[in-house]
Amino acid sequence: MRIVIVEDEALIREGLARTLGKISPKYELAGTAADGEAGYELIRRTAPDLVIMDIRMPKMNGLDMMKKLRQEHIMCKAVVLSAYSDFAYAQQAIRLGVVNYLLKPVNLADLKKVLEQVERICQNEEQNEKIFSRDSVFWGIINGKLRFDAGFDDVVQEKYRFSVNDPAGVFLLCMGTGYENYKPQALRLLENVSEHTARFESYVAELDDKNALLMIVYHQSGGSAREYFRRSVMPMLADSLEPPVLGIWRDVEKMVEIRKVIPELEKDKQWGMLFDERTLICQEEIEKMNLQPLRYPLGMEDEAGLAVRCKDVGRLIKCYEQLFAYCMKVPHEPLELKKCLIRFNWAVVHAGGQLFLETIVEIQHVLQSISTAATWAEISESMERFFAVARPGMEEKDVHTAEKSVSEMVQKAQKLIEKYYDQGVTLEEIAEKLFVSGEYLSAQFRKETGETFTGTVRRYRIAKVKKLLLETHLKLGQIAELAGYSDPKYMSRVFKEETGMLPSEYRKSVH
Repeated sequence: MRIVIVEDEALIREGLARTLGKISPKYELAGTAADGEAGYELIRRTAPDLVIMDIRMPKMNGLDMMKKLRQEHIMCKAVVLSAYSDFAYAQQAIRLGVVNYLLKPVNLADLKKVLEQVERICQNEEQNEKIFSRDSVFWGIINGKLRFDAGFDDVVQEKYRFSVNDPAGVFLLCMGTGYENYKPQALRLLENVSEHTARFESYVAELDDKNALLMIVYHQSGGSAREYFRRSVMPMLADSLEPPVLGIWRDVEKMVEIRKVIPELEKDKQWGMLFDERTLICQEEIEKMNLQPLRYPLGMEDEAGLAVRCKDVGRLIKCYEQLFAYCMKVPHEPLELKKCLIRFNWAVVHAGGQLFLETIVEIQHVLQSISTAATWAEISESMERFFAVARPGMEEKDVHTAEKSVSEMVQKAQKLIEKYYDQGVTLEEIAEKLFVSGEYLSAQFRKETGETFTGTVRRYRIAKVKKLLLETHLKLGQIAELAGYSDPKYMSRVFKEETGMLPSEYRKSVH
């Protein structure tokens, strides 16, 4: 606690200054002054927590000094030094907000007691300041962890000119996997929205666990702000932010109800499958949709199953193209659409039987991502991962057939790659084991398999990285080492080239 002493008697002033450090090292002397004018300037300059001051002083008395400071909203605590003859002045000072007074000559025990009292007051005010900070109030509304009784609401109204029982609009901006990269830009855009209009005031919260920003809109004037967000804000956000974004709106009669509305906003995300990203998703827009019942396409499922059993990848892709066209022809309830896609994919997996046995865990993760998808872009991304996982299983027998048509040397090289790919094996090392030159092995390998030696090693390593990302909680450095990479940054770069996303994004997208 930083303390200033303003006292015209040198002995008392110097004695108090020496005594503070003896009572406790946490009491820091910010400075001393011998009259009211010097004390006023010192307090303005040093901004102490506490002023110990005399009342009767040259140039400016203590009470006038405090009045002047209070007029400038300098709200440091004050303790008055008073002689018995000045007791009436001390009482007046207390009425003006001075914490306490000390009678001269100052008793050490009394001084210590008063300092501890001031310290407790400061701590309580600091705690209250945290509780009643703007962030704490709004986060209390969002997570429901603050008790908003009448007294609390009175303080909120006095400090911020709104009541937690006022109506509000709630806007949820979802950015999916692009959230971390585009969050700073999105925050600036939303803050600018509020700064450039007199229609409302707002507060923006970061919901990192939901990859979204939540904007509370209050003090709305001239009608609901929802129309402004529909006409102006959503098109601006869609044009400014690169990843697919979703904007969802709900009105609440009281701000304290926002915590209950957030799960509803989360449910409304799935309607992004039926709206473009420039549309503000709200109950009014949803009710306008002419939804049709979705009849499950059994014929397409049978055709897809036959394509899998015949290992006809092209035929299977056509089945999915027909399925997507069918699903998007007329609007259907999003949950029905996702259930249809998941059931269809499971039918494909079951038709393949043993073909997908080794990748079944990863397939489960991919299908789970469909259940949480909010846009067709996310579903398309999940389907691309599904094909990346499922396709090797469908080509398994073709690979064995290809192995029989290649030379014994290349077959041995393939087996050595499979065995040592995670140990940093090189073309020269395998060529040496096979008693040929690296140049000859490289040429023959590519000629007979249609794939380069490096590309084959990379394929094994990426498959290993995917498996570790899905099935473990290992750090990227550990995964890189287990997959044969000496540098996790290089591994991340290669992984992104192969999959279109960083390892951390891949892990997050499938969990």
